[in-house]
Amino acid sequence: MRVAGLGFRQAATVDSLRAALRAAGGENVAALATLAEKATAPALLALAGALGVPVIPITAAALAGVGTLTDSPRLRAFLGTG
Repeated sequence: MRVAGLGFRQAATVDSLRAALRAAGGENVAALATLAEKATAPALLALAGALGVPVIPITAAALAGVGTLTDSPRLRAFLGTG
């Protein structure tokens, strides 16, 4: 199962999330995942609906220490992961 994890600002649009998903490898995913606090963002729910996939909320504690392909010092300080 392929799940796309999306980090985004609350002001993100459906188009910007779709573009990020495409840039990361495409829209052929079984689910979208994001921080629990953002799991009900309208743009994310709209994208999930368009793709016909569920949104999986992830707690910050579950993300701590998870390896990532990129690294952001700001996110590392906030979430404990890149």
